[in-house]
Amino acid sequence: MPATMFDKIWDAHTILEREGNTLLHVAFHLCHDGSAAGFAKLKERGIEVRRPDRMAGTPDHYVPTTSRRIE
Repeated sequence: MPATMFDKIWDAHTILEREGNTLLHVAFHLCHDGSAAGFAKLKERGIEVRRPDRMAGTPDHYVPTTSRRIE
């Protein structure tokens, strides 16, 4: 059976597979405003973002659903 596009991309980015887990190379990370809790956990554990220059943030959940006015 031919590989799916997902399989091809996954295989191309696989660094290591061990015990059912896969370490993937991620070239760019897009996060949204809900990522703050995750970054707080990283800080709490003393883990730094390795390549902050390879990240971009975007706001989410700011458009009102009932009108265009924010009151």
